[in-house]
Amino acid sequence: MDAFRQALRNDDLTVEEAGGELVVGNRRGLNLAGLPVRIALFQAQNASQDQKIASLQAQNASLTSSLPSYKILRNRFISTFKRDVLNNATEDKRIIAASNTLAHGGDAAADAMLYQG
Repeated sequence: MDAFRQALRNDDLTVEEAGGELVVGNRRGLNLAGLPVRIALFQAQNASQDQKIASLQAQNASLTSSLPSYKILRNRFISTFKRDVLNNATEDKRIIAASNTLAHGGDAAADAMLYQG
């Protein structure tokens, strides 16, 4: 093997192990020897990130579907604050009364999402 390496050095070639394989080449080309392994690693990472993105998109969809209920509850909170703290409830009593069922009753679909893994 040493004689082989000596013969290659005369031609500016090297023998190296790269990616688990014995590779003959010049110094510039050796950095490409492990390229297939690195590409496979990046493809696996990309697939993993695609799965994470799909999961986040599903979570975003469920949050978006609950948005109207959230707006109603926030509006009720502000109306209750105006009524109780500012003593300035005009139409707010109607808003509070209309949203009492939502505020006190809950949302079965949203509650079920709390228990999904």
